[in-house]
This record gives sequence, structure tokens and C-alpha cells, in this order.
Amino acid sequence: MCGIILILSKKGKLNKKLCNLAYNEIKKRGPDKSLKQYFLKDRLFIGNSILSIIGKIKPGKDLYKSRNNKHYIAYNGEIYNYKKLLNFAGLKHVNNDTELLVNLFSNTSEKKIPKLLDGMFAYCTFNKKNNTISLATDVQGERKLFIYNNNKYFVCSSNLNSILKFTKDYYLNENKLKEYFDTRHLIFYNKTIYKNIKYLLPGKSYNYNISNDKLSSYTYDDPINWINKKKYLKFKKSNLQNLVNHFEKIIVNSKNKMLPNKKFISLFSGGIDSSLQSKFLDKSKLLKGLLFVDHGNKDPIAKKINLFKDYLKTKIFKINMNEKKYSLDLKKVYTSFNIPFLTHDLVGVNKCFQFVKKNNCKIVFNAGGVDELFGGYKLYKCTNWKKKKINPSPYSGYKNKICKYIKTDYKLNSDKLWLRAYKRYRNFMSKQEAKIQASLFADYFVQAVGVHNISWHLLAGENSVEVRNFFINKSVIQEVINLPIDYKINNKLKKNLSLKFILKKIFIKNFDKKLVFKKQGFSGFPNETSKFLNKKRREEFSNLLKDLKKKMTINRENYWKILNIFYFKKFCTNELNIKNIIKAD
Repeated sequence: MCGIILILSKKGKLNKKLCNLAYNEIKKRGPDKSLKQYFLKDRLFIGNSILSIIGKIKPGKDLYKSRNNKHYIAYNGEIYNYKKLLNFAGLKHVNNDTELLVNLFSNTSEKKIPKLLDGMFAYCTFNKKNNTISLATDVQGERKLFIYNNNKYFVCSSNLNSILKFTKDYYLNENKLKEYFDTRHLIFYNKTIYKNIKYLLPGKSYNYNISNDKLSSYTYDDPINWINKKKYLKFKKSNLQNLVNHFEKIIVNSKNKMLPNKKFISLFSGGIDSSLQSKFLDKSKLLKGLLFVDHGNKDPIAKKINLFKDYLKTKIFKINMNEKKYSLDLKKVYTSFNIPFLTHDLVGVNKCFQFVKKNNCKIVFNAGGVDELFGGYKLYKCTNWKKKKINPSPYSGYKNKICKYIKTDYKLNSDKLWLRAYKRYRNFMSKQEAKIQASLFADYFVQAVGVHNISWHLLAGENSVEVRNFFINKSVIQEVINLPIDYKINNKLKKNLSLKFILKKIFIKNFDKKLVFKKQGFSGFPNETSKFLNKKRREEFSNLLKDLKKKMTINRENYWKILNIFYFKKFCTNELNIKNIIKAD
């Protein structure tokens, strides 16, 4: 999980002390090597902290550059097919994927490059000859780049803290926090809670012309185009066993190209997704163990986890989590993010990353995004898909209760994405199925990308760990989005098979149907932590709840949202009036 920082001054030399402060904020992301360099008579600074996984790191402290000395790069990610791209770069051998990538820019159009890459990536390159900067992140939304652009500076980074350290611009976008109360999670579609910080959209490459101060973008790959009538009809005609074999094969193929040559750990919850992941990784000699977070009585699978030992050879490590431990870790996670929690399970996730690092591993496998793609959430069973509204999904949809009269950026963009997917699906399937398929599509590319992927990207980096996930490689997504809905959500089937049906059939093939357990609910102890506030804070929070009860229903979900913003104010900023965020429209 490498770190990237690029800072351009539009009006004079950079303050090198501030540049170093910003660079220090990405050091944890890549503790193995620091590469940094100034250009344009100290107007441009680029830094790259390296977490070494593939190949050998170059000697020296300067950035990787192309062999014709025109292009310089800062890069984060893993390109699984980099050896297959040597001809495109005009090379016979490279030491690693960074060396391959920077040389592609000398031989190939920069618009074509990101589509050639199979992997997870974020990069920025400087073209010394043309005075331009190129930026891109992977189409499936695993790796992130945040940007800040005003009349003084253009800044791009792997995390928010480095930008905030340099710019000192902590100005909050309160509408983004207000919008949070009309969505299930705090979702970063392209904007963050900071007024002047956005992130690059997946599937787009960006070009910044330093000479005329213009930022342009180009769509190099659009997942809407992956929706394919021919594939759908082929799957529709296939029998169940053939489909089970087909999807097992593409998942295993995705796993095979991601297998690292260094020790790693696989997260394991006893659920369908992480169990399959762990099973497919189980034979690897470099797998150090499976890691299970035990939430005690809150997790129904916790007491049954030993049943999996008959099917898995690898040792299962366990992290015991309780309300007190969860509460004690809150401040560390909030300050490492400098944002409210996008979802409530991040304390447990942080504990996992700490464990991985402590056990001298750099890589951890997780299975996030599977519920969105394969239809695994419990709420899908009771969602009224016949509603006339755009995107009835409880996950990427919008409630429009608190922000009654605000056309938020999230709602406009999420609805637009859903509608594009719906129209594409509607060309060859029923109206109701097209609605559900479009919702699952949006759930992944809005919620999974804008909540889970960002959270894992930021938190793993703070722990010097790289996250891999073979379920969300684009080769898998391209197949799953074309799978008929009856193999994802099917209420006609037995209760324990009605969600993620195709994955459960693969699971039963590799384990046993008796191990298909009820899914855990709210991960961790987010709401329970309020009892550990000191007397003054507890009273402050209690009074806040009383005031807000006049404006909204304080159910379990809203309780956490208010508490989440309360913690963010407590740990990260004082310039926030929570009552103003939830005031009546």
C-alpha cells in the first residue's frame, strides 16, 4: 500500500518544510523506501513512499523515471499482468510493475494505458517535456487519489491528512454531513466532507496542463459497457451446475493472479464470502493464518467457528473484541482518517490490520463488496422493488427525508448511474429485474466503492498493509453483473439460500450446507460506546439527542450517525455545529 503526494505551486516556489510535513503523512503507507523529487525550479514536488511487494526497489532517492527521461511517476498498487505488457513499453525486462508502468508512457497513448492494466492502481506521472501531469485510478475503485485544486496549488495524494497538513484548509462541507442522514452510510461518491477536496472517479484518467492550469478528464473504461446481453442470455440458458463451476473458476483464476510471493493473512468471519476466500487460499504455503474477530454474544457465528476446522488446514487466529476495547480504539481510528467513520466496523478492521503488521505480513485478503455484487444483504429480501422511484435500494438509494429540498451531489450522481444501468439492463430483461440489477450495480459502484473501498484504502495504509480482494477484480465483476437475478436474490428458495444463491452453492460444494449460518448484523459496538463517555461528554451527547428528537426519529441507525459525528467533532475538529447539520429544511 504505497503512498503518493504531488504538490504544485502555481505562483512561486514551494515551502519545502510544508512539503515534508505532507510527505510524512504518507510514510506509513510505504515504509520500505522514500522516493521524492522537486521539479520546475522547486514549484513541483512529487513523493512516493514504497511498500515493497513485487520485484526489487530501485537504488537512490529519486523517483522512478522512463528510460527516455521524459516521464516520472509516483504509483500505488499491484499490476498483475505487468510482465505481459513489456512489448507495449518496448522493453524485454523490468524489475517491478512501477518500472513497467512509467515506461508505458513513452510508447503508448496515456489514454490507453489504464485500460491495459489488470490490477488495482493509482498513479500520477509528470511529463517533463510537455509540462503535464497524468492521473488515474483503477476502474473497480480499489485504489484512491484525492485532489485539491485552487488558484494557488494543485495537490494530489493517497490520503486526506497529507493534503490537510499542507493546505491547512479544513473547511467542512456541511451539506455532505447533512446528506449522511438520508443515506445508509456516509458515502464519498466523488466529494469528501472537506469543501475543497475531491477524489478521482474510477474509470477516468485525468490530465493537468501546468502551463495553462487546466484539468481535463477522459473515461478510459465505463462499467456500464460491461452489461452484456449475450453473456446474460448464455447464463440464463445454462444449468445450475455449469454456472456454479463457471463462477468458481473465474473466482479461482482471479485468486491465482493475486497470490503474493510474500507471507499474508486472510480475514475470516465464518460468512460465505470470507470462508470461500479462505478456502481458495488455504493451500498456499505463504498463508500464515486466517484471522477471525470475535464480537462475543453479538456474533452468532462466534461459537461455531471451530466447525470450519474440519475443512481448513490453516491456523485460525482470533481477536477478541468487546465494548470497552472498541471504545478505547475510537480516537486512533478517527484521527488516522480525519473524517467520520464511513461505516461502523472500522475499529475491528483496524485491529485486524494491526495484527497483520505485528505478525510481519504486508498483505491481507478481504472479501468486501461481495454482498453488493451478488445480492447478499438481508434488506434485499424485504425491499419493495416494485416502487416507481429511481433506485429503490436501501444502500445506494436516497431517503430524501432530512434533506427534503436539497438536490445533493450524491443523489444526482447516484440516480444518474442507476438510471444508466437500468436502461442498459432493460434492453433485454423485465422491468422489475432491470430495477434490481441496476440497484446491485449502483450498490457496488456507489456504496462499496464510496464507503468500504475508501475506508480500507485509508486504514490499511496507516498500518503499512496492502489489501487484496479477488472477488472485485474486474474480470469477476464483468461476469457477476450479467448473472440472472434468480442466482443472486431469489425469495422462492429456502430461507438460508435466498440471498447470494450462486455463491452459497459454491460454498456448499467446498464446505457443507450446515455451515451456512445467519449473517451478523451491526459489526462491532458503535452505539454501545456512548456509555464510556466521561460525565461531561455524556451529558453533552444526551442534550444533543433531546434537541434532535424534535427534528428526526432517533432509531438505532440515526443514533449511530449522530454519535459518529459527535466523535468526529470531539477527536478531529471543533468547528462543527451538529444541530445545524440536522436542522429542518
